[in-house]
Amino acid sequence: MDLAQEFGVSRGTVIKAIDVLVAEGIVTKRQGAGSFVSLPSLHRRSLRMLSFTETVSAEGYKASQRVLFYRPARDDEARAFGAVEPSAMLVRLRFVDSVPCAIHRSVIPNRVMEMLPFAMLGQILRGGESDYSLYAAINAAGLVIHRGSEHVSARLATTDEAEVLNVRLPAALMVVVRQSFDAEGRLIEAAEASYHADYYSYDLELTRGNSHRAPHRLRLT
Repeated sequence: MDLAQEFGVSRGTVIKAIDVLVAEGIVTKRQGAGSFVSLPSLHRRSLRMLSFTETVSAEGYKASQRVLFYRPARDDEARAFGAVEPSAMLVRLRFVDSVPCAIHRSVIPNRVMEMLPFAMLGQILRGGESDYSLYAAINAAGLVIHRGSEHVSARLATTDEAEVLNVRLPAALMVVVRQSFDAEGRLIEAAEASYHADYYSYDLELTRGNSHRAPHRLRLT
């Protein structure tokens, strides 16, 4: 009724307008709660290895980041990420259209960090929100990511994560653990990306052939 009065239209016109916004994905209706502006959601549809910036740009949004901290990785941290050599720990808060949506924890071997262009490396360390892309720096260094692996799981956010992401507990997180390797099998980057569940979906197109046997690598955890 407030919208009808403000714009001088009937209540039915407002309802139809909201229905159009819902159909376009701009507004979400929640039964018993009301209508809300939809949050930008990152849809993973490709089997190609895309960076956060590339994925966000493909969805028509702007990606940015803020470095939370950067320091040498402890031995136990490096091993947990699959790194067997001295490495750096880079933790960033990632934004979609300036809205915090994910925390990225990256372990990067020192030999890789030493190859990154100095100007781009400086962008990692500067404060404030920036459009820095780690993958862009890796490409500029002449490093080629040959293959990678991903593991997707879900868990509840910690108190610190909820504070950084500005969400109320309990809050669900989608966690994507990725390892990237060069052609010789050496680690380029290992990362744990923790997304607010409202901002992330994983879409795969599946096919079914004549054989109905389960694949050998199927693992249920």
